[in-house]
Amino acid sequence: MIFNTLSCSGKLILHSRIGEVLEFICSKSIISSEFLTNGTMLSIPEVRDAASLANVVKVSQSAQDQASFGWMNRPYQQLRFDNLVERRKAFKQGLKGEE
Repeated sequence: MIFNTLSCSGKLILHSRIGEVLEFICSKSIISSEFLTNGTMLSIPEVRDAASLANVVKVSQSAQDQASFGWMNRPYQQLRFDNLVERRKAFKQGLKGEE
């Protein structure tokens, strides 16, 4: 399958108008859009809304528990693996497209 792919230097999801960008791409293209994220920002309603505009959303998971999460990703201390899993579940429940 062919997808529209956006790339940038840094985290694309942090762009203040990413929802508008995705909305534009989805409205102007017959090619599906795929949104890739590590899920850390899915607790923010605007981010969830923007991500849900894509036809397919892929949330990466590079760990199985807090210890492996810390070793693999070196996250800031307050970011907890269990919270990421809960965010992903909550996002998936409201998702219209594929995950």
